[in-house]
Amino acid sequence: MALRCLSLLLCLAAMAADKPPQPPKPGTPADLLREMKGHKERVMCVAFSPDGRHILSASQDHTIRLWSAATGEELLCLQGHTSLVRSIAFSADGTLAVSASYDRTVRLWDVVRGVELRRFEGNENDVNAAVLSSDGRHLLTGGDDRTMRLWDVRSGAQLRRFEGHTDRVYSVALCPGGSHALSASADGTARLWNLKSGREVRRFKGHQQGVVSVAASPNGRTVLTGSWDRTVRLWDMDSGKELRKFEGHTNSVWSVAFSPDGRRALSASFDLTLRLWDIAKGREVRCVRGHRQPIWTTAFCPDGTLAVTAGDDLTLHLWRLPKPPERGASAP
Repeated sequence: MALRCLSLLLCLAAMAADKPPQPPKPGTPADLLREMKGHKERVMCVAFSPDGRHILSASQDHTIRLWSAATGEELLCLQGHTSLVRSIAFSADGTLAVSASYDRTVRLWDVVRGVELRRFEGNENDVNAAVLSSDGRHLLTGGDDRTMRLWDVRSGAQLRRFEGHTDRVYSVALCPGGSHALSASADGTARLWNLKSGREVRRFKGHQQGVVSVAASPNGRTVLTGSWDRTVRLWDMDSGKELRKFEGHTNSVWSVAFSPDGRRALSASFDLTLRLWDIAKGREVRCVRGHRQPIWTTAFCPDGTLAVTAGDDLTLHLWRLPKPPERGASAP
């Protein structure tokens, strides 16, 4: 574990040296609603609850914290992991959460009672990502052993192992409908998998460096990826063709997300910015600055009006986003 953390720190230092992030402009950004403080080390992942009332955060301080989106108050601190917590995600009903950690475990939590319900073990290395199926029956994970795995939530048994990536799997996502899943890897590719057969269906290739974040559009037609090559890219799910490249970030893009209506996207970067993109026009709508150190993660709220970010400065920032244009109207 010590060697793993040292390797990560050296990697981050090298990327930072390549393009030193610039400090934000003086003053509080107009889009910033509130900051949430409590974590003792960098915050790796954030997630909104399905009703938009709560936010979960996962940190290098080994904890998961639950926050009120309305007030910024810390409501709960979940403890049990023995190393960095890399990923956190809510269940579809918002009562459960799943976390992935460098302690090589994935854990299921009751966020209402604040207790650990189940532990999924058997990973051969650090686990970077975990997400629950919409019906809550299955769990999908990805990690440093270059695999993606499917688990039965009720029994804790591993159902299937997806192999093919040649480097760490940093991000996983379930596609609408639940029959397929996406993975993003440091090998420079994102891949589409059939969950029933375990076979690779399609490969999305074009990034010049590792792909560290992946998301499926709400309608299941497109894929969004973020990469160390500083770009965000949009792909056709059926053909694997690259449809659009979003450029503007000056350092690695570690997190991407589709808006709930699929018309816009967010990207968070080590260049200290959060960027909002118009998918159809392929242009930047807003560049938000406020973090003092690299940003690891971002997420939309369920109605698409807010975004949350977090990173190396130990804080969560809640942002108000500009309203999208009416359908058929020109973008702002």
